[in-house]
Amino acid sequence: MEKMSSVPEIFYSNINYGPPDLRTYWDQIYLKSSAEMQFHINVARKFGKNRFSARSGEWKTPWAIKSVPGFSMPKAEPDFSKSFSEVTHNRAIEIRSIIAASKAQIVVLYSGGIDSTICLVSLIQNLSPKELERIDICMSSESLIENPIFFRSFIQGKFKILDSASVGYAEIENAGNYVITCDQGDSIFGTELATEFYLYNPDVDPEDSFLQNQDKIIKFFELEKTPSFAKDFYDRVLTNIKTAEVSIKSLHDFFWWIIFNLKYMDCALRGPVFYYSRSANREQIIQSRAINWFGSHDYQQWSMANNNNGQKIRGNLANTYKWAGRQFIYQFDKNDWHFRHKLKISSLIKISYRSPNRFVAKNIFGLDVNYNVISLGDPLSNQLIHRLNFE
Repeated sequence: MEKMSSVPEIFYSNINYGPPDLRTYWDQIYLKSSAEMQFHINVARKFGKNRFSARSGEWKTPWAIKSVPGFSMPKAEPDFSKSFSEVTHNRAIEIRSIIAASKAQIVVLYSGGIDSTICLVSLIQNLSPKELERIDICMSSESLIENPIFFRSFIQGKFKILDSASVGYAEIENAGNYVITCDQGDSIFGTELATEFYLYNPDVDPEDSFLQNQDKIIKFFELEKTPSFAKDFYDRVLTNIKTAEVSIKSLHDFFWWIIFNLKYMDCALRGPVFYYSRSANREQIIQSRAINWFGSHDYQQWSMANNNNGQKIRGNLANTYKWAGRQFIYQFDKNDWHFRHKLKISSLIKISYRSPNRFVAKNIFGLDVNYNVISLGDPLSNQLIHRLNFE
């Protein structure tokens, strides 16, 4: 087997185990691969995709993954005390400075979910009517269905609306505009894996010790026909926690850390990587044109400072997930039903089915350090998958 040092580093990798043809592809790779590669294919089998990479701590991958400049995990500030509302209002003020310095439009990718509604509420509250003219909304019919009252009250007739079926990252960048994505909302609040875990384990509390619930966590990660996977996955997450020297104590901490650390880069990059058909300016869109609303320094500090205090979830019910965000929206729209009953709906996958780039996107394996997409069958993907990992 070749040494890792002889293989080029990459920014991002994707083992996609969703489409039937890709399942067949990865199943064939699995039969010939090293145990390490088999583990990572099993991660994809369990979760549908494996895009895990660590911003902190040890997390072995079959290839060398390098952090994208600007996306590293900041060092936790023990004295950080800003509230969620304060951080969110300040984020809109940062957008105001972009509006003042540029003639470009700011296009908000609006799903109708809690995260993008937080963004829009903050912009509406903090920008002047003239500044709001510089904000466009890119949305779909799914966005309207998720929150029809908010759409009719605060979007319809007040903003220019772009259809996400025909307008994506490429079109926005080509027009010289900025795009705001809220994909990292899950990263700061904690993964939906947790709410699924609580559904199967209604007797637990998010603040219970994760170590004392080790058996339940391992059972939750069980993979059919691969009995060793769940314990192996749990042990690797535990090793990552210990080597990152982060204080992870509760069930909430455990599941939050998976997405704040191991899945953070996927949340940050999946839009420009999978929904951006052009290649020449991908670095520009990632580094300067795409604004990750929840990727700011202060949002990450807020996330690290506010575990186990009721700000992210109350009890173990899904309708209390993202509690601080629900409160922020409610103080503006006074929609009691949305505040108390809104559940997460995955609309991105539905939008992807209508994307003209969907057939190319499903075969994307990763992103190299020059911001070029690596597709299955490319020389680099062949080198990383075949030469490195076949015994």
